[in-house]
Amino acid sequence: MIFLTVLVVDYVCPFPFSWLALLVGAVLDWRRAKNRKVRLLYSLLYLYLALGLLPLPRHVSPPEVIIYKSSRELRYGDKKIRIGLGNHPDGQKLEEGDGKTPEGSYQVCSKEEGTHFGLWIGLDYPSRQDAWAGRLHNQISWLELTRWNWFWRSEPPQTTRLGGQVGIHGGGSRRNWTLGCVALDDTDIKELFQLLPVGAWVEIRP
Repeated sequence: MIFLTVLVVDYVCPFPFSWLALLVGAVLDWRRAKNRKVRLLYSLLYLYLALGLLPLPRHVSPPEVIIYKSSRELRYGDKKIRIGLGNHPDGQKLEEGDGKTPEGSYQVCSKEEGTHFGLWIGLDYPSRQDAWAGRLHNQISWLELTRWNWFWRSEPPQTTRLGGQVGIHGGGSRRNWTLGCVALDDTDIKELFQLLPVGAWVEIRP
């Protein structure tokens, strides 16, 4: 079955030209199938995969928090808070373990107490835009990309090559020491944790 072969190979080592490969696989599987029901099944499978490749619109509201990576500063209302970033902060986050703090608009998707870093404000990285960039860089597969379009509502997949578990937490802001998160002094994270609701937008700028 060309469909399964393509998916397995792409999942292990994502490759470019998604639409061309999808079209070739669909034609080959259609020609190989003789039964009408099998052809219908193939059509539905390829349609599902094709729809997963379509970029869905994302409504972004004005941010309540703006983070400036270059000046290591978080602004919330009239407050300016010093922050620590990933240990390699320059540039956009592209993959797990690169030590970069992502750039773009993200929504607060979780708030937790008693984590390894104390208070935790989780951000919905990787966003759909990050997923599309990862697909174009051959970092995530077709199947993984469809998960962003269809199978998550608040927290996106956290176990792809793009990394995950990016948020705002305590632990100190004197230096860039995190794996990609935004670190605040403990007094600052306590105040922000109380004020910032789930669903709020956070914009991270270079």
